[in-house]
Amino acid sequence: MKRILEGSIVAALLALVLLGCNNKVNQTGAWLVAYDSTLVPQYLDSGLDSVKITSSQVNDGLATGSSAIMSLGIVPWTEADLLMHFSAFTPVYGAGAILSATIIMTRAPYTLDPSGNGIQALTFNGYTLDSTWNYTTLTWDSVALIGHGGTNIVTSQTITDSTVLIGLDTNTVRLWANATQDTSIKNNGLLIKPAGGNGVLSVYSSFSSTSTHYPICQVVYLLNGTVDTSNVALDFSTSVAHTTLASVAPQGPYKIVQSGTGLRENLTFDLSRIPNYSIVNSALLTLHFDSTAEAAYSYPGLVDTLIAYYLSNPTTGAVSATGSAVALVSNNEYTFNVSTIVQHMLNSKNYGFLIAEYNELENVDSRFLYDGSAPDSLKPKLIITYTPAVKK
Repeated sequence: MKRILEGSIVAALLALVLLGCNNKVNQTGAWLVAYDSTLVPQYLDSGLDSVKITSSQVNDGLATGSSAIMSLGIVPWTEADLLMHFSAFTPVYGAGAILSATIIMTRAPYTLDPSGNGIQALTFNGYTLDSTWNYTTLTWDSVALIGHGGTNIVTSQTITDSTVLIGLDTNTVRLWANATQDTSIKNNGLLIKPAGGNGVLSVYSSFSSTSTHYPICQVVYLLNGTVDTSNVALDFSTSVAHTTLASVAPQGPYKIVQSGTGLRENLTFDLSRIPNYSIVNSALLTLHFDSTAEAAYSYPGLVDTLIAYYLSNPTTGAVSATGSAVALVSNNEYTFNVSTIVQHMLNSKNYGFLIAEYNELENVDSRFLYDGSAPDSLKPKLIITYTPAVKK
């Protein structure tokens, strides 16, 4: 009876204490978070030595999914390839001879030519793919596992102001036509890679809202001694980025975020000074950028910004759908309200922020963000005010 009475007294006293906390109490795991006007919010400035920013091509689920516009080409620090698949070659199956085969793509508005050499100087190689793939499930990791043939099947290329024409080896197209009748022959599509030149252009995919923009493979062939033509529409495609090229971008303490190639940044701060499960009153992330470099490596006149995500799994690159913040841009700064994201970090794991272009697919802009090696005034900064959590 004595123990019951003591327990009741303790419970009553705890209830009185909580009532005095001015109406906001949250029970979270082993932490009792009391949030009211009597508690003094704390202030954390990231300081100059608690930030780590790294450049990485982060897995983000779909490599590009069903974007209406794809990037193709090369810039000094990365390249944009295309995976493509054409399969409706049945009319070509009975051809006596294939005279030519040409992929025809319609150019989209975005072009990045930082060297000024002219985008028409780009050249391409093409390789048949060894295994099947599907754009709806393609990830950056799975792209790397798709093997391709070692023989270049591109025979010619022409870039005009409105189109990109890529000639293909007719023997390969013959095999693709045979694959429509013979299941022992595989047509898994092809990989197109830039082989020379400098610059990135954009082309419409089969997800464009305008059907006349769809990429096609135009095959000219002899059928019963008569020249015939078959236009094979693109089944599906995706842009693929490779970031293993040596960087000869503008020199400086930069990390680069680039749309059209999946180039993102991972930015982490040391939050160990804040007790877990504290209440985040506000959190402001500031990233400085080099406007001169951006002007040289961005599509002219395109207004774009950045978005910050809560990185929930550094292995897979998964981000939280609810943890994101769009930047405001002013005076060479991107400013993000990341209160929700920082709360995720305190309540769960702190794998940092994932920084990406807001419109990541349909342009080829680059953003030059100052990193932790920049002068103090230009380093990334995270400022947090929070109400401390007190342990039970």
